[in-house]
Amino acid sequence: MDREKIEQIRKELSIPLTYAIKLLKENQNDVPAAIITFHKDNIEKLVEMTQCEPILAQTQYQAFACNLEKALSSIHSIQREPSTVIFTTGVNKQKISGEIGIFVWKEPKPIDQREQRAFIPLDDFKHLLDIFNGVFPLENPIYTEGQSFDICGHNFIDCLTCQIIIKKIKEIETYDQPLKDFLQEVITWLEQQLEDTEYLVFYGNL
Repeated sequence: MDREKIEQIRKELSIPLTYAIKLLKENQNDVPAAIITFHKDNIEKLVEMTQCEPILAQTQYQAFACNLEKALSSIHSIQREPSTVIFTTGVNKQKISGEIGIFVWKEPKPIDQREQRAFIPLDDFKHLLDIFNGVFPLENPIYTEGQSFDICGHNFIDCLTCQIIIKKIKEIETYDQPLKDFLQEVITWLEQQLEDTEYLVFYGNL
């Protein structure tokens, strides 16, 4: 084994002697190829440790100058961030930054899976506001107090009450196709969330 190449790869990658020898053996003493293998192995480690998509592992690894620990920490941070689905009658279902509306999430928050939230712009939520106000005041309020739905704060609504809300949304009659699609999307998402939670939190950011 070429000692000079071993020292070169160790200097380049700051790795133990045995690992440097292994990489060189696997790549027929080709230093550039060994370095490529090293980075490829690290990206594969990230995918294995986080179960993320390879493209995410690669971009985070490169973003942190091939620092495995920093890339791992960043991916874990990204995975903890809640994903947000937007329900609206409008065309743009991506932009929510700075918009006024209602965020919805499970409570207690899921531990073994990434949290998913929904966002309904206030102009769209107005189609539902009378229904939500109709179930207030709640019979057994845990965290929610007041005579009506609070569009400026947190509303903790139990599963049974949420089922009543869903039933009333299903009774809305409209010939407006975007509105009809919006209502169905909200119904489907709410029903899915109620399968494994105690409360849904409806938070108004007005």
